[in-house]
Amino acid sequence: AIEFRIEAQDQNPNHYTFWIGHEAVKKGYIWIFPKVKSGVVNLGAGDVTPKMGAKNMYDVTMEMKNRYFPDAKLLEVHGGAVPVSGNMVEYVADRFALVGDAAHHTNPMTGGGIISGMCAADFAATRITEGLTAGNLSKEFLFGYQEAVWNRFGRNHEKERKIASFLFTIDKKGQVRFLRALRGMVEAKFSRFSKLWGYLQIAQVALQNAKATLKVLRQKSVA
Repeated sequence: AIEFRIEAQDQNPNHYTFWIGHEAVKKGYIWIFPKVKSGVVNLGAGDVTPKMGAKNMYDVTMEMKNRYFPDAKLLEVHGGAVPVSGNMVEYVADRFALVGDAAHHTNPMTGGGIISGMCAADFAATRITEGLTAGNLSKEFLFGYQEAVWNRFGRNHEKERKIASFLFTIDKKGQVRFLRALRGMVEAKFSRFSKLWGYLQIAQVALQNAKATLKVLRQKSVA
């Protein structure tokens, strides 16, 4: 993923903007995050292991900058690898614990990881403090931290990993229909009717893409 920090004001300052289905970003998305108080915009692109010879994310992001913010000053460029493969089986050992990106605490569907990383750090600090008090920093004791993470967001991340795997397998038309169904439920604040209609639409997408659906259902979970 690559992100530009641009000196500009977005036309939609109260909204995040996402693009899905860009020809060079098959398994990811492009985003704009406006920061009104700072007078800047974060513009970026991320994709899952682009193929050799494909456009890199820097070129994709620069293309979008030139299209939407051609005269804006480029202040900073940040980039790196973001783990989106889902939960690690184990990330604790005797007197040792991983947190954040190192422990794959990023959301497999969105790549976001600030909130989950901070939450995991709090769980780790709490468990380590308890271990120091008890004189026990064994793997078995520290595993309580990993269990807390699983219960807070790890289980949901596993579900989102499967959803992402499904979306990356189906065609663009199916992706759009799936995401429209999800958006409809969100905009209706998950009312009973919106959920019924949304799940019906998603079920139809799943049936129309039976091969991808079976592949996801056969995937083994971490827990």
